[in-house]
Amino acid sequence: MGLKEAQNYPEDFDGIPAGAPGWWETRLLPFLVRQDFLNLPSPAPGHLTAPMFLLLLQEMVTQCDPQDGVTDGIIMQPTSCNFSPEALLCSPDRTKASGCFKQPQIDTINRLLNDWTDSKGNLIFPALAMGSYFRNNSDVQDALAHIATTYIVNMLLNDTNWDWRTFNDSLVLLADRIDPCNANTDQFDMTPFKQRGGKSNSLSRIERRVRSATSEHLLLQQCRRVHGPISFRLLPAVPHP
Repeated sequence: MGLKEAQNYPEDFDGIPAGAPGWWETRLLPFLVRQDFLNLPSPAPGHLTAPMFLLLLQEMVTQCDPQDGVTDGIIMQPTSCNFSPEALLCSPDRTKASGCFKQPQIDTINRLLNDWTDSKGNLIFPALAMGSYFRNNSDVQDALAHIATTYIVNMLLNDTNWDWRTFNDSLVLLADRIDPCNANTDQFDMTPFKQRGGKSNSLSRIERRVRSATSEHLLLQQCRRVHGPISFRLLPAVPHP
């Protein structure tokens, strides 16, 4: 909430460490629900289990690591990686015993890796960075992410009987309109904080699910549009705890 404090109460702080700033909650939390929604129900032909996500991560590293110029087991440029999940498709040369995916599962992977857009192609929320929560798969379950579902059930809809199978893009329109608890940190003009000498430092890990590094690129673009050059660095191979 560091950036929220700087935006709303610029006179209260001289310096703010804003670790993994979650600034677009009305999009991020429905996005997390959607990511799980795309992998449900279980069992289903396209469902991916937790061990499958680990296999997928290994293939991501195999393909993406050399593309940054240094083969060291770290994906340094996840947003520019040219990744083909079809390399994991089951074939006579690649069997289930050695680890492979059926076509419906490859389709699920492609949906997970694509930006979330509306019917007109407008961006709703960017896809996760390559290798992100595929590395930390402890929360890959046969159900929706608890933190995001709680947001929809208790904060957005106030309906404990909400059926996840009814999930659709209209939830985002509602969330944007009412912004439950005024959670978005989207007052990008932080001039009052800057003019009084305030400093803010943001730490962002690439391989994260809950706070998407790709969405923080959008935050950076908005802040640069108002304030000009801003230093921005991402930490690779440091999963969210």
